[in-house]
Amino acid sequence: MKITAPILFATARGIAVPGGNERCWYCGAACDQSISADDWVKPTCTVRQYVAAPDSQYVCAGCAEALSERTTVQVFAENQPRQNKRVRCFSWIITRYSAIAYTKAHTSVLADICCRPPATPFAIVLSDSGQRHLIYLAPVNHSANVVSLVLEDERIDYRPIDLAERLKLTRRLAAAAGKPSLAGKPGLNLYLACDKHFHSVESAEQWAGIWSQPLSRLAAWLTPGKEECRNDNNT
Repeated sequence: MKITAPILFATARGIAVPGGNERCWYCGAACDQSISADDWVKPTCTVRQYVAAPDSQYVCAGCAEALSERTTVQVFAENQPRQNKRVRCFSWIITRYSAIAYTKAHTSVLADICCRPPATPFAIVLSDSGQRHLIYLAPVNHSANVVSLVLEDERIDYRPIDLAERLKLTRRLAAAAGKPSLAGKPGLNLYLACDKHFHSVESAEQWAGIWSQPLSRLAAWLTPGKEECRNDNNT
């Protein structure tokens, strides 16, 4: 059976995912006929362009688990699981043995994990709004040389060493002007903040040439707030 992120998610949570001759509407994995797509796909569904098998009538047990709106969630560094939570409201690091949820308070932790990924196979899901189900979109990584993840509905492929270098720049910029300065095309305020903080606009000029790259969007999302960045020895 092909391992999709929902199957990995369910397996890590001790949920059996039977195979079969059908394909899952969401992730495309082999599945049986035990879970009808009618129970998991609303008539008003707006994600049909993203799903793997839109003509299927069935959903796999992995996607049913990943789509849950009321389930137990183990959040990073918390002793007790949270009850009756929506899976979509969290970011996730998923391996064969664990599915750990992260909030925006764990941005720096997620950055470290993205730069030093777990043992394969693994999937990384970064949720910004919490409004959409994302796990079924996530690729499963079988190598850590080039990593693929989803940030909202965007798939981003990157080399961890490149992300680590890009994060040095975004953290430096956030130390000078705050994380919001990394959103969108850099303007005059970013240059002024860099000049005031570093007596140089070199970092702002560098960012102006690369801010729209997928790797830069990922690094910007993984960058913490101004105060944490200012406490960073590298900034």
